[in-house]
Order: sequence, then C-alpha cells, then structure tokens
Amino acid sequence: MTKNHQKQTVPNIKSAINKGILESEKEGPNKLQDKISYKLTKSEAEKMTELGQFVRGKTENFPNFAISYVHFMDTTIKKQENRDLIDKWKKRKSEECQNFQEELKATLADIGNSRLKQEKYNKDFLPTPDIDQKLRELEMTDQVNECIFWGIKLMYENLIENPLKSLKKAG
Repeated sequence: MTKNHQKQTVPNIKSAINKGILESEKEGPNKLQDKISYKLTKSEAEKMTELGQFVRGKTENFPNFAISYVHFMDTTIKKQENRDLIDKWKKRKSEECQNFQEELKATLADIGNSRLKQEKYNKDFLPTPDIDQKLRELEMTDQVNECIFWGIKLMYENLIENPLKSLKKAG
C-alpha cells in the first residue's frame, strides 16, 4: 500500500466514523431509552408468574420475550400471505390493545395508593438490542405496555392453556 493511499484511507475512515456518529445523534430522539418503564395488569402479573415457573426464568426477562414473541408471530403470519389471516391478526392486535387499557384501569383502581402494589405492577426492563427494531416493525413503539401484555397473553395461551385443553380433550 502506498503512502498516498494510506493518507487518503485514514481521513475516509475518520469521515465515515464521524458521519455515523452524526447520524446516530440525529436518530436519538426516535430510539427507545436504555431502560423502559411499563405497567402490568393483575392478570398479566399472574401469567408471568406461571410462565416463570414453567420456563424457570426470571420475570424481569419476560418483557423482552413477550415483545420478541409478538414479533415472531407477526412475521410468521405475514409470511403466510393469507389476507384473511393477516386481517384477523390485525384485529386481534387492536382488541388486545383495548383489553390492556380496560384491565389496566381495573388494576390501577385495585392498586390505589399502596406502595407495595405499585412496585408489583409498575416495572422497568432493559431491552435487548433488537427490541427497539422489533417494536418499530410492529408499529408499537408507543404501545410498549400493550405489546408486552399481548406477548405474555400469547405465550400463556400457547405454552400453558392450549396444551392443557389438548390433554383434557384426549382424556
């Protein structure tokens, strides 16, 4: 490599790095913060506890699991290219967002001013690096609570409720 080529390459690398830094600073307000606060409903907290026993995992990991699961299901359904299935999925998304709001109102009424209950239902989590992108793809960056609620509900249905129903039918 010639000295002239080295001189041209080093400024190009510095320029590219600086450009990348500037671009990431521009995107800053659109990105989620490092720690995300979310609210649990009473039924959601109960399901998380059961799921935690099932997978032997800590409930603080469930927001990431829930968002990832909704994203996985969304991607899988969209790959089917079945308009009816996609429409049903979108309808369910809308319904679950509404269900969350209704359950949250009931939970907040139950919590009242109890500091202990507030700590139980108001949580924070550290998203994995890909969670921001998944929420964007799901168009749920402003509906993190709803996405977590829906993901917990889907995991609970598919890992606990449906197998139990299947066993009851078989027996």
